[in-house]
Amino acid sequence: MLGRFGLRGPVAHNLAVDERDTVDTKKALARLGHYSVPKWGVTPYPDTAMFEGVKSFQRSQGLAVDGRMDADETACVAEVSESKTAA
Repeated sequence: MLGRFGLRGPVAHNLAVDERDTVDTKKALARLGHYSVPKWGVTPYPDTAMFEGVKSFQRSQGLAVDGRMDADETACVAEVSESKTAA
């Protein structure tokens, strides 16, 4: 279970992203199967794999695929996580 998943701001490749949001996003995507944690672990730095994970999640949920994580995707991540833990 993810617990409460919320971002301090949007996550996008063209924005300065809060390091805590980067870590939270990577962990959430990994738990949902959309991000493979590298052998060195989760870093607080946005990377290509994270943004590809965001796009993968968006595709899987029928959302607009833009690689940006904002309020819509955050709510969807929480909902999908809750439904997975309830199953």
